[in-house]
Amino acid sequence: MSEFSNVIPIKISFLSPFSELNTQIEFKIEIESGSTIQDLLNFLSKKFGKKFDELLYTKDHKFSKDIVILRNGKNILIDSEKYLLEYLQPNQEFVFCTFLEMG
Repeated sequence: MSEFSNVIPIKISFLSPFSELNTQIEFKIEIESGSTIQDLLNFLSKKFGKKFDELLYTKDHKFSKDIVILRNGKNILIDSEKYLLEYLQPNQEFVFCTFLEMG
């Protein structure tokens, strides 16, 4: 973890098609303490750019129906309005994938 106490570690896993965005399937990031899940998505959008947004959102900025975001094993897109405002906790794990990858 960083020497600064105002950041928290978050584990990210990119499965297909997100795995094309990064050389590592699993990686850790540090994000400011007090950040929400929406802040995390904004952070990842800045880090990975337009391709991340194209995978995650439709043209009218709604979440793609093919995409799943799991937080500690639970799909947060089922009730995204509720979950996107929740604060991140240290060492939470997020998996970005499609329904097909979940098998």
